[in-house]
Amino acid sequence: MFTMASPPNDIPDPSNGPEGQDNLPALVTDATRTASHGAMIYKPGQGYWVRVLTAVAILGLVLSGAAWLWKQVEALPVPLVAHTLTINEPADRVQPGAAVALLSSPAGRNATPETSQKIGSATVARVVGSGDKRSVIEVTGLALDPGHRLAEVVAARVGPEESGAFFQIGSTTGVPKFQIVWVQAAVAGSAALAGLLFIYWLVGRRQRSVDFLIATDAEMKKVNWSTRKNIIDSTIVVVSACFLIAGFLFIIDLLFKTIFQAIGVLESI
Repeated sequence: MFTMASPPNDIPDPSNGPEGQDNLPALVTDATRTASHGAMIYKPGQGYWVRVLTAVAILGLVLSGAAWLWKQVEALPVPLVAHTLTINEPADRVQPGAAVALLSSPAGRNATPETSQKIGSATVARVVGSGDKRSVIEVTGLALDPGHRLAEVVAARVGPEESGAFFQIGSTTGVPKFQIVWVQAAVAGSAALAGLLFIYWLVGRRQRSVDFLIATDAEMKKVNWSTRKNIIDSTIVVVSACFLIAGFLFIIDLLFKTIFQAIGVLESI
């Protein structure tokens, strides 16, 4: 013979009197809250539009902040590994490893060996490109004498100091160790990712904020929104009232003007 086991004493039975009936709703509510909070989104489907629009508004702020960080990082200095010198003639006389004397001149880009003076030094790393009228040389170990700037370099002498080849320099450009755009992408992307996680936590996981947004959505649904006809009628009333008030004030202004002219306070025009 089989007998049915009785339920444990610590779980109330809804069929056994008022005690079980009173505790059953609490047990169901707790179980529902626990299951919902354990999901990826807390109370999905509830307060949909308020939660979505809140997320969109915060997303706009996050993207604006990421764009601001992108522009700020662009101004950061990037370490240089080399420099390129653009010379206005073929680089046939330039050999890798040769010493480079960086020169400045009062004549500017029209510098000559006689008018130039040494303000720095470097070493040829390689010839990037050589043409009939323009060549590009990459140098490393560039060092300027104290008190001088790279913009002052207008010529270079490659090789021995007395017999080296003299070149006029068209431009000098630094070769960055890495592209600043990668740093910009990392910083802005990290900020955007952090913002997205914050939005997910605020409108999808955090119990207090989600309950508040759901309650707000419920209150919004209770509002009796105006119909199209009501809005048009109200607009006509407001515009008409503005014109009536303006006309009334214009008439009052003419009346006072006439009175003051009659008593000599204002001169007649």
